[in-house]
Amino acid sequence: MHKCWSLYNKEEKLRIDDLRIDQVRTILLAIPTSRIRDWYACKEGDLHWQTISDIPEFYEDAIVDKGTSIPAKEEAGKP
Repeated sequence: MHKCWSLYNKEEKLRIDDLRIDQVRTILLAIPTSRIRDWYACKEGDLHWQTISDIPEFYEDAIVDKGTSIPAKEEAGKP
C-alpha cells in the first residue's frame, strides 16, 4: 500500500489530504511558479512538513513539466 501525501499552502491556510503522488504532481502543475514556495508537503507517517523544493521528485518534476525554473527556496516557518 502506498502512503498518501498532504499539501499545505501557508499563505491561504489551505490543506489537501489523502493524495496519491500522481495527484500531487497534477496539483503542482496547476500552481503558478511564483507561488510554489508557499506550498509544503508531508507524507503519511512523517512528522515534519517540507517545502516542495526540498522534495526532489516533486521539485524536479515541476521544473521539467513546466519547462521553467522554480524560485529558490526561502527559509520560512513550516506549518
